[in-house]
Amino acid sequence: MVAHAALAVLVAISIMGIIPSESGSTIESSEYLFVPLPPISLKDEFQSGSIIPLKFHLFDPSGAPVNNAHAWIIVNDEPGRSPGNANHFNEFRTTGATYSFNFDTKPYSSGLGTIDLELTIEVMIGFENPIFLWESFDITLL
Repeated sequence: MVAHAALAVLVAISIMGIIPSESGSTIESSEYLFVPLPPISLKDEFQSGSIIPLKFHLFDPSGAPVNNAHAWIIVNDEPGRSPGNANHFNEFRTTGATYSFNFDTKPYSSGLGTIDLELTIEVMIGFENPIFLWESFDITLL
């Protein structure tokens, strides 16, 4: 329930930063630093029917790791899927300062004539006066 309310608010007041997946660079958004990790930071083509480990780090304006934010994966405007119980719905799990989600590509088509996938990682930092941001990646399934 909290996730759905957060997503509704997120759409209304998000701050957007786009990171080209092939660059491996980072972009500062709202003074927070979002750092994508491999493989999404290194390439934009993935094998169809695979599980893609989506991972990132988040740092506050002072450079300290943020490990208490909430993050969700949206794929072409729909919640992303994870196999089994690796993730709860489409929410990233945290281990220390690493946010991770096992993205299941099996439900999506690949090959010539298919639509590339837009992966959007939506992040909510705090509850009282939350800060919202998102990062997007375009990928192709082979």
